Amino acid sequence: VDEDNLKISNSGTNGQFLQKQSGNTGGLTWADVTIPPAGNTVDLVADGAIAAGKPVIITTAGKAKQAGETVTESSSQSSSPAKDSNGTQMNGNGSTNEFTSVVFSETSNIGCSFFKDTDTGNNLKGRFWNINSSGNANIPSASNTTVINDNYIQISSCWEATNNKFVIVAKKVGDEKVYATWTSVSSSGITPSGSAIELQGTYSYFPSCCDCGSGRVATVYNIRHASGSIYKPECQMLSWNSSSSAYVKGTEAYISDSGSSSNPTEHVDIAYHAANDKIVAVYHKGNHNVACKIGTISGSGSSMTTSWGTETEVATSAELPQVVVDVNTGKVVVTYIYSSTNSIYSKVGTISGTGISFGSEAQVDTVYDANAPDEFRPELIYLKNLKKVVYGFVAIYGGNYYTLTRTGTVSGTSISWANQFQHWNTGVGIRGITMCDLNDSANNKIVIGGRNDHNADKGEF
Repeated sequence: VDEDNLKISNSGTNGQFLQKQSGNTGGLTWADVTIPPAGNTVDLVADGAIAAGKPVIITTAGKAKQAGETVTESSSQSSSPAKDSNGTQMNGNGSTNEFTSVVFSETSNIGCSFFKDTDTGNNLKGRFWNINSSGNANIPSASNTTVINDNYIQISSCWEATNNKFVIVAKKVGDEKVYATWTSVSSSGITPSGSAIELQGTYSYFPSCCDCGSGRVATVYNIRHASGSIYKPECQMLSWNSSSSAYVKGTEAYISDSGSSSNPTEHVDIAYHAANDKIVAVYHKGNHNVACKIGTISGSGSSMTTSWGTETEVATSAELPQVVVDVNTGKVVVTYIYSSTNSIYSKVGTISGTGISFGSEAQVDTVYDANAPDEFRPELIYLKNLKKVVYGFVAIYGGNYYTLTRTGTVSGTSISWANQFQHWNTGVGIRGITMCDLNDSANNKIVIGGRNDHNADKGEF
């Protein structure tokens, strides 16, 4: 705001503007104006892009500019525990946790770590954590909670905000199928549903899920189809049924038909674009390229399904794609790793109907990712208060492992990356990185965790 020309309107058909004119040292004065009668219009020239439904301000040049907030990111970061120590145990018995996932409920202000507990029969368990007086995640004196009494791996979870549930998807070792379950959430912890929904009746792996609003959850995974000769990414919707107090499985839909036993389609990830009510899916194609499609949700209950638009190729000879929606700009951010160099890059996408287009490529970091899909999986999340995206990854640099994060700022159809921060000691590569936003408006805190192979493979955050 130009303080020499600050104007505040007074109500009324004909009113006044309170203004401080240039050179006026005596304070604010009223100036008479005539407001056009109803039905008249005012034509203004836009100063930059203005999204539909967004508020605008009138600049000193007489142009209309979209009102917004400028957030300046601190150039320094810190962690608790400090980076030169091991993290906090994710569970209460100190056992090995090969697969972990962290998630946070803004309604109850608690989070949970879901993990495979090797100390008690490899069961899928959860350990809730609250926020202490310092604003950090803190595990209270409580025991682990058994979510499903069976051996599950490749765990992913999300917060379903409408009904305040944690939804968990994972692969069952016994039959190699993907299942979904859920817990209720309160300020005192989690309550498992005791139910497991079989999402796919054939071999499937690396599931992921995301909240799609209105009690809907999208789940994705890769399946082995047609006698093991074709690998496809598939989407399955879950919707909350208040009458039965349970999630109902919809009708599955293939995202892509690409893939064979020798060149499988895999590493699928999804995000929900609330403004467009669309699902964004990215995946590693059978030809080793990264592609993206936009999904549309239709139907309800057991008939809820998705349809997918035209495929857009994001990068060639790349893998391990991650996707997130930048809510502030309405753009889509996709990260991926080039197979030959393990270098990390990103692009910004713009949704149009059932399609998407991408801007120019930007490198995430100059260090190289430890690209091992079954172990060193990266993670990409959005920090709503900071209005930035955060990429967590494991890199090998100078012969040492590093567990790092970088923050990305979207501007138009491009993104810039800054503020590399090292978590844990040099030499520690956290396997299967998992992250979540704590919705901390004052300090912009996240939880980052995974399996620490330098501390007996224990799950730590």
